[in-house]
Amino acid sequence: MYKQPLKELLAPYGFKGFKIAELTPNRTRRAQLCNWLLYIKRELWGVSLEKLIENKEAVTSVTREGETSEQLAKKMVYLVSWASIG
Repeated sequence: MYKQPLKELLAPYGFKGFKIAELTPNRTRRAQLCNWLLYIKRELWGVSLEKLIENKEAVTSVTREGETSEQLAKKMVYLVSWASIG
């Protein structure tokens, strides 16, 4: 879910992703850094530390209830987006 933001962002400009033959250690690190920065900007920017801690506790409690990782990911996206609105 969080692994393709660079590709999604650049798709309108014709970027179709990297090919295995094109990947070098430097390109891989740069792509990982770009994806990380895009995640921070989309999901965490402007959210207070208290709200992030609350979200983490909510996710931890969900994990204890035995939900699948897919259900957990959906709930996490909901909580983070709700936190940025509120």
